[in-house]
Order: sequence, then structure tokens, then C-alpha cells
Amino acid sequence: MYTGQLSSVHIDSLSAFFPGVQVLMGDLEGAIKSHGVFAFLWMRFGGIPELFDTHRKIPAHLGYPLRPEFIESNMYLYQVSHFHHLASVLIVWN
Repeated sequence: MYTGQLSSVHIDSLSAFFPGVQVLMGDLEGAIKSHGVFAFLWMRFGGIPELFDTHRKIPAHLGYPLRPEFIESNMYLYQVSHFHHLASVLIVWN
């Protein structure tokens, strides 16, 4: 954490809560950047994989796609920004 050295090559679906926390703390710019990573995964795979390998750029474990963390973060970001593309991110999943 203090060195900036990579500690893991995986992104997990539970970390999709973080953009929502950033919004609640007033870090809108950071939230938009963090949200973009999860929005890409959401649109590419129709949901956020339980575990995504950032080096190989493939899901390491698909798991259960209906985690609420990304949807909650999306809602918080939409409420403060009113960016209409945030609503369309969720429509992609059918």
C-alpha cells in the first residue's frame, strides 16, 4: 500500500462498491474513473465476473453475476452527476 507495488492481478466483483464510497466522500472525479473499470467489465461480460485477471484480461471465475455493489455505485454516481449514460450501462444486461 505504501510502495505502490502491485499486490494482486485480480479485480473481484465485491470491490465494485468502491466508486459508491468515493461518491459519498465527495470524490466525484475518482468515482468516475473507478466506475469506468467496472462498467467496462459489466458491458463486456454482461455482469461483473467474481474474479477478473487483469494480466490475461479474462475472467478467472465467472461466479454469480447479480452482485448489487456495482448497481449501488452506479446509482450513487448517477444521483450526483445525472450522466444519462450511467442509466444505459445497466440496460445492457438482459
